[in-house]
Amino acid sequence: MLRENLDIFEQSKTIWIAYSGGLDSQVLLHLCVQSKYTNKIKAIHIHHGLSKNADNWVGHCKEICQNLKIPLIINYIQINEIKRKSLEELARHKRYEIFEKLLEENDILLMAHHADDQAETFLLRAFRGSGVEGLSAIPQQRTLGKGLLYRPLLNFSRMELQKYAHENNLKWVEDDSNQNEAFDRNFLRKQIIPVLKNRWKGLEKTLCRTAHIQTETAQLLLEVAKEDLIKCQGNDKNILDIKNLLQLSEQRQANLLRYWLKDLNFEIPSRIKIQQIQEDILLSKIDRQPCVNWEGVEIRRYRQDLYAMSPLPPKISQPIEFTWNIKEKLKLPFGELKAENEKFGLPNNTYQIRFRKGGETCFVYGQHHEVKKLLQEKGVPTWLRAFIPLIYHENILVAIPNVVIADEWRIENGIRPDWKF
Repeated sequence: MLRENLDIFEQSKTIWIAYSGGLDSQVLLHLCVQSKYTNKIKAIHIHHGLSKNADNWVGHCKEICQNLKIPLIINYIQINEIKRKSLEELARHKRYEIFEKLLEENDILLMAHHADDQAETFLLRAFRGSGVEGLSAIPQQRTLGKGLLYRPLLNFSRMELQKYAHENNLKWVEDDSNQNEAFDRNFLRKQIIPVLKNRWKGLEKTLCRTAHIQTETAQLLLEVAKEDLIKCQGNDKNILDIKNLLQLSEQRQANLLRYWLKDLNFEIPSRIKIQQIQEDILLSKIDRQPCVNWEGVEIRRYRQDLYAMSPLPPKISQPIEFTWNIKEKLKLPFGELKAENEKFGLPNNTYQIRFRKGGETCFVYGQHHEVKKLLQEKGVPTWLRAFIPLIYHENILVAIPNVVIADEWRIENGIRPDWKF
């Protein structure tokens, strides 16, 4: 019975149902209200505004939930088109943003994905050239915000859901966009999959099984990447040691790079970009400073370190100065400056922040040193030196964060300036 998949909610505070009013979510809602957890159930409907019938769907959902005595939340969203992003993808991202904000601790969100969705998703991603992770099965459950997302119908086909709906005299709405074959999923569902089913019986089960195999493979690659990251991690999380990275095979390098960038919340690069990193950066001479970039990301080299970072802003061409109260964080053209508690540091509260023009010196280790040489000795990459904040007090350079503090400004029970870029 389908209801057997609903008996995991004993500890759940609120059971949210993503309710579109269509066949799949109608079956899911009906199943849930037949369970012993009815008093925990709430439904949420997202009005995308993409169909002329969207208001009618809202009316349907209100009527059904009112009859079932289920609380319903309706959330209206507006989707703005973005270049190279499909409306389907944008709408999905918006929905998940809302769901993530909605869930509290011990809340669970139910979604009505089924086996046909699993098979369609696998084929769509295969046609788009996805890798192992992309071809992995839709997970039955995962964390979402503070709560849990669960798909209780994932092992059942659309045909089984239709049979259940007819046997229980359920009413649902039909999304007119499901007939629009301009959408890849609809074209696949209407034109391609029926032909494949005529040739290969049990196609959905076969594709679902293959997707689960990809999930297992992706998990193995994840474990390998975690082990490799321990060996190759640099002094900071956004740095890898190139010497250790080159000891890995090209395949493990690529696997680690993808995992590392995903862990840093950067957009995962294409295979071509990964190859450019391997060939143009990892194999470059040590004195070179190549850069590979894509939207929102720059990969750079300095000596034996590989850096992943947000794009550098334009170089600071005009003299610019900030006033910094060390009790507060200071946003800079690149990065953020704050004070860390240490047993040495700066005794005052207010300082001036400037940037390099050339020729600066700092009195440290008993004599004046050129800032350029101090940065070189500390291993600050050349391309970062124009953006590193120099901390002044009454026109005296008293500190360079993460590099050095002037002799006379080292005190007990002080603070240490810290710059994160």
